[in-house]
Amino acid sequence: MYKIHTKYFNQAEIINSVHEYTGFPKEDIKQILDSLNIVVRDKISDGKRTKLKLFAGLTISSEFIPREEFNINLRENINSDTILSLSADFTKRFKQDVKNRYQKK
Repeated sequence: MYKIHTKYFNQAEIINSVHEYTGFPKEDIKQILDSLNIVVRDKISDGKRTKLKLFAGLTISSEFIPREEFNINLRENINSDTILSLSADFTKRFKQDVKNRYQKK
């Protein structure tokens, strides 16, 4: 059986990678990522349906679904009036670039 190993990158590792790539101070990168976190949360909470294009190739979509419109089999176990649905969409070009980078390694 094929076993999948998941690589998990925490914020510190992302900050280090961006620092290595750009040379920007780690403190500045952390502040930008923390600010992005706040902005994304604020924008998602602004409306029933939201799309955020965070960078070329990635769009984050959110939707607040009223409980009564949610999947009938699941809604009985939900203690909220709304369900937050989140998804990430990558463009074909972004996906192809990732595949190309993977194949070069």
